[in-house]
Formats: sequence, C-alpha cells, structure tokens
Amino acid sequence: MVSVIIPLFNVERYIIDCLESLENQKYKDFELIIVNDGSEDKSTSVVRNYITRSKMNIILIDQENSGVSSARNRGIDKASGDYICFVDADDMVGPEYLSQMMDSFIKNNCDLVVCSSVSVPEDWNIRFYTPKYYPYRLIKSFEALEKFLYHVIVSGVCFIMVKREIIENNKLRFAEGYRYSEDIELMWKILSHSDTVAYSRSQLYIYRTRKSSAMSLVDEKRIDGFKLMKELEGYFKTVRPDFYEKYEKYGTARWVWATLWQIALSSNNYQKFMENSSRYNSKEYMRKLITYPQIYVAASSIVYLISHKLYYSIIRKVKDAQKREFFS
Repeated sequence: MVSVIIPLFNVERYIIDCLESLENQKYKDFELIIVNDGSEDKSTSVVRNYITRSKMNIILIDQENSGVSSARNRGIDKASGDYICFVDADDMVGPEYLSQMMDSFIKNNCDLVVCSSVSVPEDWNIRFYTPKYYPYRLIKSFEALEKFLYHVIVSGVCFIMVKREIIENNKLRFAEGYRYSEDIELMWKILSHSDTVAYSRSQLYIYRTRKSSAMSLVDEKRIDGFKLMKELEGYFKTVRPDFYEKYEKYGTARWVWATLWQIALSSNNYQKFMENSSRYNSKEYMRKLITYPQIYVAASSIVYLISHKLYYSIIRKVKDAQKREFFS
C-alpha cells in the first residue's frame, strides 16, 4: 500500500481539484493522509464534506499551525503504507501518478522512483491535461546524486515515491523551523540513502503556479534555505564522503545561483537586487560555478562576476521579453 501525504493550509479554492485527481487514480491501493496545519479558511470543512462521498481511505489530522514541514512529518508518523508520496494541496496528479511509479518499483526492485512534472497556470483545468510518458531508467545512488546536483534530475519531494523503510531506517524527516528549501534538503538525504533509483521524464505531477505561493516570493526568510544547503555539507561529509567534494563545490553554489536569479526577477530596481543578494556570499559561490557543467549556469555566473549590474540588466530583459511573448 502507498501512503499519500498532503499538508493542508488555506487552499479551499484548490483542494477539491487535488482530491478528485487522486480519486481518479488507476492504482487504488493507497491511503490519503491529510494534515490540516491550522487552516483559517474553509479548507477543513471542504475536506470533511468530501470524505462523506469519497471512496478513498482518507485520514484527516488537525494540528495547530506549525508549518508545512511539521505537517508532512506528522503524516509520515501516521503512515502505514510500504511506500510514501507527497502531494501539495493546491496541485494535482495525473491518473497514472501512482500506477506508473508502483509499476517501476515492482519491475526494478528499487528504493526510490522519481517522475517529472508539468507546470500549469493558476486557473488551469485538469480536463486539458495531455500526459507525456517516458521509460524509466535505473541508476545507482552516486549517479542519481550527480544528476540531481547537475539538474539533470529536477525534482522535489512531490515528484517521488520512496520506500517507507528508507525514511524510517535512516530517521529522515523534514527540517522544522525552516521556511524555504526544506523539501530540497530532504530530497538530498533520501537520494543519499537510496541504493537504486528509477527516474523518468514522465509528467505525472501537475504543479500549479500561484503568484502567492512561497516559491514565488523572495524575502529575507529565504536565508533559511541557504542555511540548510550549507548544513548538508557536513551531512555528506559524514554519511556520503564519496560525494562530499562534489556537493561542497557545487551544491550550495547552485542553490545560490537559482536564488540570485529569482531575486533579480523580483527586484524592481538594481539597489533592491544588491540588498537582497548580499546575504548569500554570492561572489564566492558564483565563482565556484565557472566550471559547472550546464553552460548557461557557468556563463551567467561569469557575467555576474564581471558586473552585477550587467547580470541584473540581462535577466530583467529576459523577463520583459517573456512578458511580451506571453501577451502577444
């Protein structure tokens, strides 16, 4: 059986779409653990009403608002399935989200399955979903860590199915008290303990892009993610010394690169960009990326080192060009 864990917080507008997409799964042997993290809107009552007419095995847990990490950890503690998935309450999944990943476990006897996702607008209707399926590739842990480091595998915890024993035997949980990148941190740890990984570019998960979502915001709280990425250096040094040097060189640096890009996109002026980017020792980390395998990451890092203002200007022009293309 699979345990699907959903943290619930103020998503009354979207939760029905999420639940219906799970109701329509081809694979039926799963429990749905919804952890209400102190929602202040009608999310909880919407779920309670849905339970009365659903055929799914739904467990609803209420807790005081403690953050998404706490809610997911509560779900892990309650899970009884042999496998665990995480779904966000404002997202959806394709009808073969569970069946394809379970099939890969059965065929490959692996520890972790990683799929891909498709990003959709806020008001998108799942009836327009045309899934793209690709074969799974089986790789060992070190290669999976490398591919995650180099963004060949681009995944968050919502794009995986993992054996529960991997999480429990290694005492893995989401870092509580942090507001950014706690899912990336756990993803790194799950990969480091998974001997065999099956991954595919199949777009099984449907990610809804919302302007108000945490990932769309860049503020001083983002430093939490920086701290977690730095702490992982010590974790790899102890748990995976074979991978430590690669992560120490590129892991935190790649996170800083992505954050600087987001800061440039969200800052309306150059001064604001410099204020926000100064928190991350950005020169030191961008210098590490000069030899990063992805050319656009290495090239943009070099531009940043030559001129912060030029870097900011180029990214703003890219944003403006994308806007014109969208509205044309």
